[in-house]
Amino acid sequence: MSIKDSALVKGISTGVTVGTAAFVLTRKMNKGKKKLKSAAGRALESLAEMVDDLTDRISK
Repeated sequence: MSIKDSALVKGISTGVTVGTAAFVLTRKMNKGKKKLKSAAGRALESLAEMVDDLTDRISK
C-alpha cells in the first residue's frame, strides 16, 4: 500500500477540497449581499432626492 492510496491522504485531500469550495461560495455570497445593500442604499438616496425636488417644485 503506497501513501497515495492511503485513506488518510484521501480524507485530507477531500477535506481541503470541500473546505476551499465552502470558503469560495461563502465569500461570493457575502460580496453579493454587500452589493445588494449598496445598491439599495443608492436607490433610497435617489428616491429621497427625487421626493425633495418634487416637494420643492410643488411648494413654489
